[in-house]
Amino acid sequence: MPTQEVKFDPARLNDFELVAEVGDPLSEEGLTRVKLSGDGRLTVEQQHGKEKGEQFSSEINRENVENLLRQASQFDWGQRFPSRPGLPDEAIVQWYLYDRQGNTMTLKVWLRDAEKHGAIGPVLAALRKSVERMTDGKLYL
Repeated sequence: MPTQEVKFDPARLNDFELVAEVGDPLSEEGLTRVKLSGDGRLTVEQQHGKEKGEQFSSEINRENVENLLRQASQFDWGQRFPSRPGLPDEAIVQWYLYDRQGNTMTLKVWLRDAEKHGAIGPVLAALRKSVERMTDGKLYL
């Protein structure tokens, strides 16, 4: 399958939103969702079942937002899943990149593969660091 990339334009930064989800709302740990909006808002929420749990918000400076969204736009959004059999209890990261001009890209990746991936790994690491800081270690991505 050919590589699919988003046409990222920093002049339209506010039109983009990156979402990463790990977990399952029906599991004991629940689902952790991280949303990075082009306007600098970073939101972390936990979901258990149909109930939304704790929610945390923070602001990120424009330069960091632009860098993260630019990197995310370069993910291989056409990548097939699963790329390999999963390991026992291995988590899946579900990524969404929204563009208000109508494009929505989705990508599923095994967590271990995401951590090692050249484009995805740094974005995941930056979001993890923010989640840990924002939630005082209560939630993880």
